[in-house]
Amino acid sequence: MGEKRVSKLSIGDISEGSIFEFDEQITSGLVDAFAEMSGDYSPLHMDAQFAKVRGFNGRVAHGGIFMLFFSKAVGMMIPGENALLQSIKMNFLSPVYPTADIKIVITVTAVSEAMKTLVLKGVAIGSDDTVYCRAAIQVGFTESSV
Repeated sequence: MGEKRVSKLSIGDISEGSIFEFDEQITSGLVDAFAEMSGDYSPLHMDAQFAKVRGFNGRVAHGGIFMLFFSKAVGMMIPGENALLQSIKMNFLSPVYPTADIKIVITVTAVSEAMKTLVLKGVAIGSDDTVYCRAAIQVGFTESSV
């Protein structure tokens, strides 16, 4: 298993307009694992023929997979160990299929030191520039009790 480095940004380290990004790939294994974790075995996600009959190119990945990527961004990068994910609102714009290469881009749109919160804009973009998902994310900061 690879090294999992968590950033340790404080609210003072983050400024409006900062951008964080990383690459992911939607795989059949990821879709299967998400179905196992969530209990969502809808044939749209699990059966390529079923999905094709309904006008899709094959199995459609669960939209909730993007929640995993946005959670990773908050918990590992922006701000990392000081994060308290407060809310995510996602809009799904295009179906995503296994084997899609995705770039997750997080932009800081607001920083409130008084409220100890960040507002982030997240977007999941395919290698062909397809926008799959947009998200509005609010993050609070935790503090050490010692």
